[in-house]
Formats: sequence, structure tokens, C-alpha cells
Amino acid sequence: MTWPKVPLAAVAPAVPSPIRFEPDQDVWHLTLDQIQSGSGRIANVRTAPARKAGTSTYSFDEAHVLYSKLRPYLNKVVRPHAPGIATTELVPLRPCPEVLLPDFLAHYLRAPGFLAFASSCVAGTKMPRVIMQRGWEHEIPLPPPSEQRRIVASLDSLFTRLD
Repeated sequence: MTWPKVPLAAVAPAVPSPIRFEPDQDVWHLTLDQIQSGSGRIANVRTAPARKAGTSTYSFDEAHVLYSKLRPYLNKVVRPHAPGIATTELVPLRPCPEVLLPDFLAHYLRAPGFLAFASSCVAGTKMPRVIMQRGWEHEIPLPPPSEQRRIVASLDSLFTRLD
């Protein structure tokens, strides 16, 4: 089946969460070392007062898909289970809910085809980063939401059996 393709920026723009945390509020601080390569699983959740987050961070929530632009070959893509604060090395993709399911996007970004694409458009040698302008132009296939749900269920079932 052939599905329409649309630029990633059109259906999953980089938009931080509008959530604002109180300075003393304990909140999840997400860094790249917490994310397992390839699976998006969180190795450990670290919480600390929001004021300890630093300046190169942003807020995220459960509607996001967080994509690591640093060293794309490590394939770090996560669907957060709770709100928190993340390093700016993670791009806060916010899928348009009427056309793109977050879980579908996460699986797509972890797939070998997108991994090869992202690895082909990097800048830097020691700390390669995806050139996000090229990433935004990447055309993602857009099946209907019902088909996205079916694909996600199949992939989730497959990965559960592999664990």
C-alpha cells in the first residue's frame, strides 16, 4: 500500500511543553545516558528540583517523542511516560494528534531506514549531530491513524516477544 509522505516538520514540529515547574518541585531530569539505544527504554529515572536543570534544557510531557540528534547511530528515541526536563540534545517532537500517533512516530524514527537517513546527514566528527534542517525536510509516510495503531500493536507485540 502507498501512503502519502509529508515533511517531518509538518506533522511533528519541535515544540517544548508549556508545562512550567516550580523551582523546588522534584521533576524528572532526562539525559541521553538514561536512554537505551534502539529500544527507547529508560535505564533509570533521575529526579531533582527543577532549579537544578540548567539553561540548556526544556520541558516535555507524555505527548512528545524525544529524538536524540547527537550521535544518531546510537538510535535514542523515547516516548516519555511522565513530564520532565530534558537536555537540548533531545529534540521535542510533538506529533499532530489528528494525523500522527506518537508511538508510530517513535517506531518510525527507530527503524533502520530512518536511522540510515539520519546517519547520512550529520555535521561534526567527534560529536556528530543530525543537521536538523535536513531532518525536518525528511518525508515520513503517513498511513491513516487506524493503520498506525495496527502497525504499533504489531511492533509492540514483536518487541515484547523478543525481550
